[in-house]
Amino acid sequence: MLLSICIPTYNRAEYLQKTIESIVTQSAWNTGNTEIVISDNASTDSTSAVIAGYEKRYPGLIRSIRQDPAIDPHDNFEAAMRLGHGEYLKLNNDTLLWSANALAEYLQILRPGGALVLTPNSRIAPAYAIQKTIQCQDMSEMLNMCSYFLTWIGILCVRRDVFEKLSSPSRYRNRLLTQTDMILRLAAAGEKVIVDGRLFFESVTIPRRAAYQVAEIFCRNYFGLLSEYSGRELSSAAFELEKKRMLGEYLIYRHFDFYGEFNSVPQKNYWRNTQVYHRDWYFYASFIKVAALWTVSRFFSREMLHRIKQLLKRW
Repeated sequence: MLLSICIPTYNRAEYLQKTIESIVTQSAWNTGNTEIVISDNASTDSTSAVIAGYEKRYPGLIRSIRQDPAIDPHDNFEAAMRLGHGEYLKLNNDTLLWSANALAEYLQILRPGGALVLTPNSRIAPAYAIQKTIQCQDMSEMLNMCSYFLTWIGILCVRRDVFEKLSSPSRYRNRLLTQTDMILRLAAAGEKVIVDGRLFFESVTIPRRAAYQVAEIFCRNYFGLLSEYSGRELSSAAFELEKKRMLGEYLIYRHFDFYGEFNSVPQKNYWRNTQVYHRDWYFYASFIKVAALWTVSRFFSREMLHRIKQLLKRW
């Protein structure tokens, strides 16, 4: 077995079914090189029935475990990965659809070998979403290729023997970036990292928006992880470039969500959570962008806001 697709899930039966269908309907599924393993975190909807139906259709190739009582969602990432028997373990969102014929192409990436295989899968960052397979020379090059997509659950695929040697994979569960911590620790240890920026997957948009503090996770927590390696395995130049990318391409637009597109809770403590920027002049200049976004939100349509965002990202 070459690949285990490891899916942690909770109360998303409809989306989980679509995700599984996107895999089992591909011709490469019939080669027997891939399995699907699912850790159901005590779902109360029809998730159990959906899983049972697929286990009956594909005995031995689709397996699951049910957590009862429920565990921390980030511990469920590890639980799903522990189920895998494949040479590689790919962490997969339960809302992540595989594109047509993507599984066959993905398996080809794995065959040459690499401890980590990362797929940024970006439609919005052409400067560093490469369209070919590259072996990174070091952590700095990895960050340059993947940037803040290192925070995405679906980016991670790791060789099983390497994962099993990793102590306490969920050690930073409170930072809500378990997958990012695993990637950085393995890269820092000198493991071979492969990056491929082709579009293998498509994330399904779900009605419920994020119920967390964007600046806390994607600034304080994320750069807290990166800072452990900055100046050593990670060059200071790569760290500073990533700060600019995160601020200019993601953080501002997700925190200052004036139309309520992304967040289901009010965003707070921007200043406290952005201390990593407090000595940078461009941080203060970025409030010009915030003012522009606020002005557009007061007087113009959401469509106009999107146009303004694209213009501001180029600045």
